Amino acid sequence: MSVVNTVFNVLLHIIILNLSSCPNDIILQCYKLLVKHVLDYAAAALDPHTQTCITQLEAVQRRAARFITGNYRTTSSTSQMIADLGLPSLELRRQNSKLMMMYRITYGLVDIPANLHLRQSITSTRGHGLEDMDGAVVRYWIPYCRTDIYRHSFFISGARLWNQLPKTMTVLQTPESFRKGPAGHTLKH
Repeated sequence: MSVVNTVFNVLLHIIILNLSSCPNDIILQCYKLLVKHVLDYAAAALDPHTQTCITQLEAVQRRAARFITGNYRTTSSTSQMIADLGLPSLELRRQNSKLMMMYRITYGLVDIPANLHLRQSITSTRGHGLEDMDGAVVRYWIPYCRTDIYRHSFFISGARLWNQLPKTMTVLQTPESFRKGPAGHTLKH
């Protein structure tokens, strides 16, 4: 992970060297275009689970927030700076990316055979059994995981996240409506 973190720091350092005299909104746009896209690349599958790795990735965004705002005081909150800039945490973005991929897999919008990696567990929300398919909700069975690597793999962690969604999110008809979601459950990107 330190090699990956070094790459992100190099990208951020290039922005710092070349844009130090630019207005904050220009620096923010460059960060979003050059660094954040690299941080988000393959985020659904490359989601670190150890706190050390998560902290290292979030540190890149904290350094960027300090540079964008020009606030290097040790008493200032980088969390508040990130919130003021409208940047959701990278961990939240990775979870949302994973949920979008799970949506695409569930509804056959990508060429990933879900039945090879996921076992659906269809339950009824009305208690009438599976013959009442209007009330059916697709959930995934979570197998027993002996190792952390398997427990935090894409399909297991993605199924766990999917199962936590309310029914109103899992039955939306299009990826755009899923991303927007009902009030209070919007995926933040």
